[in-house]
Amino acid sequence: MAIAGCEYFDRVYAIDFDSTGFFLTESLITIPENLQFAMALNKIDIKLDLVTMWHVLEHLPDPSTFFGELKSKMNTGAILFGQVPCYRPDYVDQSHFAFYNESSLATLLISSNFEVLEIGFDLENSFMSFIARSSKEKSEP
Repeated sequence: MAIAGCEYFDRVYAIDFDSTGFFLTESLITIPENLQFAMALNKIDIKLDLVTMWHVLEHLPDPSTFFGELKSKMNTGAILFGQVPCYRPDYVDQSHFAFYNESSLATLLISSNFEVLEIGFDLENSFMSFIARSSKEKSEP
């Protein structure tokens, strides 16, 4: 997904806590010059306009803290686009800290100062996708 974004954005970051995927990608394809790999949000030195997170949220032990850190890297009005698995017995894994339903996901996003634009479902695969917009903090003018 990050490589596809390189065609449309001046600078694209791919973030993962495990660098294995980065090294594998570099060994298989030519990496565009405007794509940068990072292993943590604090390594990003600009404000972001678009964030995609595919099957990330369920792996986070403290999603509220994560969203606080993420918001600090996003411009007001920036778009967050993501997907999580819905509960299904074959999706239960020790690396999944939580499963979300529409209500719990919306509550998490709203409490993290995101405006929920849309939540949709891939019923065949039991995935839930979401689009949200970074809102002003309550203390911002």
